[in-house]
Amino acid sequence: MAELEEGTLFCPECGARVDNDSDKTVVLQEDLDAVEEAANEQPAGGHKIYEDPVRQGQADQAQQPVYEQPVSREEPVRQEEPVQEPVQESAPVGGGEEPELCFCPNCGNKIESSSVFCEFCGYRMDGTQEEPQSYAEEEAPAGKKKSRLPLIIGGVAAVAVVAAAGIFALPKVMDMMGGKGKSDIPTELMYIKDKGIYGVSLKNSKKKPVEYTDNFADSDALYNAVDDFDTGFKLISDDGKYHFIIEDVDYSGTPTYTLSYVKGKKDPVKIDSGIEGYYRVTEDNKIVYMKNDNLYVSDLKDKTKLASDIDYFYLDKAGKNVMWEVSNSDGTDDIYYQDLAQKKDKIKIDSDSSVIGMSGDLSKIMLRKEDSIYLVKNQGDKEKLVGDVDEIMALDIEKGTFFYTASVDSKVKAMDFVDDDMAAADAQLKEPVRSDYERTETVGSGYFTYERTVVDDKYYEDMSKYQEKQERDRLREQLKEEEIASPYTELYYYANGEKTLVTSEFMNSISYFYITQADREANKDFGSYLMYTKTNSEEMKKVKLSEINYASDVSYMLSESRDKSVTYCVYAAGKEAEIDLDGKSVGNTMKDAKNNLVYLLLRDEDADYDDSGDLYSLSLNASDLGKMEERDSDVDNLELVSKGNVYYLKDTNDKNVGDLYCNGDSVLSDVSVYSVQSVPGSSSVICISDPNRDKDRGTLTMIKGKKAEKLSDDVNDYYAFGENSVAMLTEYNYDRMKGDLRYYNGKETYMVDTDVRNFFRTY
Repeated sequence: MAELEEGTLFCPECGARVDNDSDKTVVLQEDLDAVEEAANEQPAGGHKIYEDPVRQGQADQAQQPVYEQPVSREEPVRQEEPVQEPVQESAPVGGGEEPELCFCPNCGNKIESSSVFCEFCGYRMDGTQEEPQSYAEEEAPAGKKKSRLPLIIGGVAAVAVVAAAGIFALPKVMDMMGGKGKSDIPTELMYIKDKGIYGVSLKNSKKKPVEYTDNFADSDALYNAVDDFDTGFKLISDDGKYHFIIEDVDYSGTPTYTLSYVKGKKDPVKIDSGIEGYYRVTEDNKIVYMKNDNLYVSDLKDKTKLASDIDYFYLDKAGKNVMWEVSNSDGTDDIYYQDLAQKKDKIKIDSDSSVIGMSGDLSKIMLRKEDSIYLVKNQGDKEKLVGDVDEIMALDIEKGTFFYTASVDSKVKAMDFVDDDMAAADAQLKEPVRSDYERTETVGSGYFTYERTVVDDKYYEDMSKYQEKQERDRLREQLKEEEIASPYTELYYYANGEKTLVTSEFMNSISYFYITQADREANKDFGSYLMYTKTNSEEMKKVKLSEINYASDVSYMLSESRDKSVTYCVYAAGKEAEIDLDGKSVGNTMKDAKNNLVYLLLRDEDADYDDSGDLYSLSLNASDLGKMEERDSDVDNLELVSKGNVYYLKDTNDKNVGDLYCNGDSVLSDVSVYSVQSVPGSSSVICISDPNRDKDRGTLTMIKGKKAEKLSDDVNDYYAFGENSVAMLTEYNYDRMKGDLRYYNGKETYMVDTDVRNFFRTY
């Protein structure tokens, strides 16, 4: 096991909690329109088959779906696609380089880009913990293109790319503006070839590609730019009138680029240069972006400065209003709001606060200020909801519900936790009287005799016992006076404007999800839930007096007893239920909003992380809350829950390839671990099977019901826009950073272009 640095709260490899405290959970809620369904289910997308995929450990920290993250210079805004899973990128080999860093999109701390879990908050670095998929990157030899082929979670390619210099961290984040409202399937596919950007019609496969620029990035910047810009940068306006072209990508300092637009067949017109991070495109084709830490809006003719020295900005779903944050030295933010048209003065929402959630239209903003949670409605005065908050979990900002914990300091008399098992025996012990143990005996013979007093050995034995009793008496007095720290954690559920104490014996969270609009559409009754452990005080055994020597021993032995007296529980539908796991430990979990269930992969407590386990469902219905039902055995990996169906792998070999099952039925053989993804707008799923020896390519297969359709062989990277729209890179050469771009239109897979470096996924 890797040695953890002091202060680490969560293992960056398996996500296990090292310290139960979590001081900050940032959840940025958005309303999803065209992509709500996809955001809940992990739509299909690019993926590479890696040597040693990282498996999900015990889900000790919040499992979070895709929520809107702020737009910043280092954390640009993701456009309309559902969220993706960040994949660890391997840096080019070099001596003495510092570890590459990125920002955790949940808590904002800097962590190594290779981390699967944030060491500060436990957040799984896939952008959505709901259905975690992750791959361990292979080393990229010096001068070679990074192994960039990511998994797609929520329909966005998972590339949390950090440049070799460690300065361009691009965690992909949800665009609060949503999709077009009709279809997110593009009519034109944009891609990178040589050093330029091309586009090709998807309506007419016979049309030749159009070159929009030959200056996307120079040789020095191309290595990183190919990966950094494939997702989150909207290149075509919703009305199709404009193409937005990225040029002159520069990594010499803070990464910047030039943005231009093309209308029809006219020459490109520059919007601005030196742009940092993501830009946003509104429905009326205004561009919102950051430059030199300043916030601008452009109407494609003129630009207007909205704010200075900002760190993040959020655009509402309609693209009419913007909120931004200015960071303070203490880690808090000053938060502002203004309409893009600047018809009204800007509003200062609050100061010295942190945004933890918001609705897509920005009408509800949840803030944390010190240890209190506030709600701001319609940019009015903030309303205090609760105080003394440590950690907030399972936020549903639309319904205004969430769980939170509060730490309580407490001291108790040590004697209250001691079983005086020696009391009766000690009560019978009296101090031995020496004379009672003496006897006179004659020594010698004849004329040489005398008498002496002899003390029986039993006196010394009885005196020793009495002295031990005296020591216990002194210990009893100490225990009566000794106070030991006995802090505990309270778990509350906030709903309907009131808080409810769930338990005063909370230990750890095991599983929870944040509620999305797609969840509500799948099941209007699906709501916040929390699976957790608590101390069972009734089963806790007192410390025996005979087993301790000092009053301080009580605290240590009490802690051991508390850890052994654990009860698993679930809270949902306004009630708590205990769960019997039959001595097993929880692996990964996935929610099934449609059927109001949570799927759990349970393994023996002494099993390794890659051992098989049993698949169970956990009911969240009020009528049978906590009911466990075994669905299958000898399951190796829980892959996906989509449309009420659960997909998982069995008989996985040492090459991380196994047999895919759905709801107990065998579906497909030789499927790569963590490759099963849902397809937006359909009940189909897509996956990689039959990987090659190097495990960097395989057969792309779409599964419709029980029918499997092969789309292409030798696929390295792919992205599914829909059931009849899948782009893919095949036979990719990582030394040359080139491969064949192909497209599946529902009928056939055909060649689009050769020697393609990457393709864009945001439309």
